[in-house]
Amino acid sequence: NFAFKGISAAVLVIYIILFGLSFWNIHSYNSKLKDYANVLATHKIKVSEKAKISKELGKITKTLKLSKSLKSNKEKSYRVLAQIAMSVPKRVKFSSVDYNGKNQVVIQGTAASDQDILKLIDNLGSQELVTQASLGQMNYSGSTTDTSQIQKGFTVYVIVKG
Repeated sequence: NFAFKGISAAVLVIYIILFGLSFWNIHSYNSKLKDYANVLATHKIKVSEKAKISKELGKITKTLKLSKSLKSNKEKSYRVLAQIAMSVPKRVKFSSVDYNGKNQVVIQGTAASDQDILKLIDNLGSQELVTQASLGQMNYSGSTTDTSQIQKGFTVYVIVKG
C-alpha cells in the first residue's frame, strides 16, 4: 500500500511539472504572438520593396541585354539606335532591338493600337539614317471582349543607310 502511494505521488509530481511547463510554453508563445502583427506589416513592406527592386533589376537586365547586341562602339551604331529611340510613340514598348551592325535592325515589341505601330514606322521612315522601315509581322494578344486590353505584338524591319 505504501509503494502504491509513493508511485501515485511520483506520477502526480510529474504531471504537475508537465502542466507547469505547458503553461509556461503557452505564455511564451502568446508573448511571441503579440509581435505577429508587426512581423506581418514588416513582411508586407519588404515584399513591396522586393517587387520594386525586381522591376528595376528587370529594366537593368533588359538594358544590358540590348547593349550586348551592339557589335561595335562606332558612332554610326550609336546614332542609328538613338534615332530609333527618338521614334518611339508613347504606347509602344520594345521587347528586343537586334542590330546587325551593318544595315538592318529588327525591332520586336507591343503596341496599344495599329495607329501606334504605323506612327512608329512613319517616325522611323523620317529619320536621317533610315532608308526603309516596314512591318514584318503583327499579332494580337489580350481579351477579345475588352478592347482596352488588346495588345498588338509587332516586328518591324529597318534598313539603315550604308
